[in-house]
Amino acid sequence: MNDIKSMNLTVNRVYLGSFEVENKVYPTAIYAVKKDLSKLKKIVVSDSEILTDQNKINSVFCDETYIKYLILAFYEENAPSNDPSLIIQIEKFVGDDTKDKWLKYLGILGTKIEKEGNTKDEIVLDIEGNWWISQFNTTFSNETCWNKECCNKASRKIVSNAGTTTGDRIIIAQSNRLCEDSKGSRVSYDTHGLTFNKNKFEEAIQIIDISLKEHNLPIMVGVQHPYKDKYDTWFYKCGSKSNNPRATNHFVVIVGKGYDKEKKKNFYYFYEVGTSDKPKGTSNMNKLWVDTKQNVIKGNVSTQDKNDYYIVTDVRKNAKNYNIK
Repeated sequence: MNDIKSMNLTVNRVYLGSFEVENKVYPTAIYAVKKDLSKLKKIVVSDSEILTDQNKINSVFCDETYIKYLILAFYEENAPSNDPSLIIQIEKFVGDDTKDKWLKYLGILGTKIEKEGNTKDEIVLDIEGNWWISQFNTTFSNETCWNKECCNKASRKIVSNAGTTTGDRIIIAQSNRLCEDSKGSRVSYDTHGLTFNKNKFEEAIQIIDISLKEHNLPIMVGVQHPYKDKYDTWFYKCGSKSNNPRATNHFVVIVGKGYDKEKKKNFYYFYEVGTSDKPKGTSNMNKLWVDTKQNVIKGNVSTQDKNDYYIVTDVRKNAKNYNIK
């Protein structure tokens, strides 16, 4: 065996073999306790120790109490500690950091983002970009939004790929001017013209953080972005009449959180659906910065050369319970 992530497992069968991780071969046993493993969530942590508390299991539990073996147990959301879906037993070697090596190998410990020094309070979901889809994907070719305005459909599809659906919205920014003129045409402006709600902003931050940290799920957000005319001048206008709030003219999906030590600010990683280029759509340069002084979440996207290209206008809750403090 040489790639554990490509194996096809049969329920109630034990697989014995060896896997090479960082130039060392580990005798391994794998046991699929349940038939359906699709409900398992992939998480990424910056500290492996948080996976060793049996009273606070969050998708993955590491047991090193055995002298000779490391046990990795994988759980469905909210499953009790005695109900894992998949168990991997790995033989340990004296002086070898087997746990961290294997967690890195499985993509659970550490990310490419952390190597840049942004490690405080960080979580990155779906690091391989398996949930992402472009709004220009032919999946949406029969939709009325095809092929220019399927960002809502694509963002909902990403949330669906992660195993949930969207629910209520929290509106944190509203347009403070007319969206259409007397003829019904959308009006253009030099500035964004948004008014921000401090209480809704604070609630939205809690909702996003709970989705990422506790639910291990991405979350869809509405944003406002500018347009560029034929003279390369940026301008703003409202979204379509069907959007609520009208300030929203695009949708993206937040998939992670980080902290910048130099700026001393939190930020969110997001998936951009308005491109057919997956590396750009899932780039770690796609960041929305949290500005607690201005009560705004705004940031940049890899497909545009303008700072603060996106301003978050609303947050779409997932179909989950949120305990707001």
